[in-house]
Amino acid sequence: MVHVRLVIMGNIISDLDLSKITHWKSELFTIEKEVKRGILPQKADSPNGNWEYSDLLLEDTFSKMNYTSPVDITFFIIDAPIQDNWLNRILSGNRIVITYYQVKEILQKENIPLENYILVRIYMYGLLWMAKSNKELTQNDEYAILHDYRENCLYDTCGIKSEVIYKCVQPIICEQCKAYLMSHGVAKDDVYIAEREQKKLKRNLYYRLVHRLKSYPIITFMLSCCLAIALSVVANAISECYSNLLIIVPCLLFCILWYLLQNKH
Repeated sequence: MVHVRLVIMGNIISDLDLSKITHWKSELFTIEKEVKRGILPQKADSPNGNWEYSDLLLEDTFSKMNYTSPVDITFFIIDAPIQDNWLNRILSGNRIVITYYQVKEILQKENIPLENYILVRIYMYGLLWMAKSNKELTQNDEYAILHDYRENCLYDTCGIKSEVIYKCVQPIICEQCKAYLMSHGVAKDDVYIAEREQKKLKRNLYYRLVHRLKSYPIITFMLSCCLAIALSVVANAISECYSNLLIIVPCLLFCILWYLLQNKH
């Protein structure tokens, strides 16, 4: 079981529901219920002149943040560019920085929950941590398993940021990556548990329906026609019923009034 801590650095990412992450049920990892907060350095220090936070600066910042309870992996979540404009970087001490910079808009455009992005990374690095004999992750560990070709696999490189959408909705673990993980000591059952749990990483129900309907335009058109006909039939039935009521109700009221007048005399 991998023990995970989340730390939000800087501003909280809007529309990110952290409780969905901290209450995620898994047989492979546990997440601290209390999400920590931290402050990013006021100025980025990219050597190439771009607005980016270098590994060196983040290492220095994170190393000053001490916590009493030990964990296996700490994820630092920010909304700013990091070195080389990557999606995430592995730093020392099993500290991993993940950025939503340019990613948030990509996910929202595809109606993918922002929480999926973090959970995917927890599975990625949780399995890699389990594969390490000394339990000390490095960037080389990631290089060893990542592949450039896209298979919607947990370990797709996502060299183009927009490709992140493919592994944020029910990602798989390709056969090559399964073999790598198991050859490095990860139990076969744990690999298949991860793959099973990842199937729960979906769009919300409404957007799943919309996405499915977009995939079958002819069927959608036929369903729309059927729905229109059904609504027309229902509307006509209501209209006829209402017309009958316009005749029946006045007659009924007249009868009641006549009866009352007769009894009065």
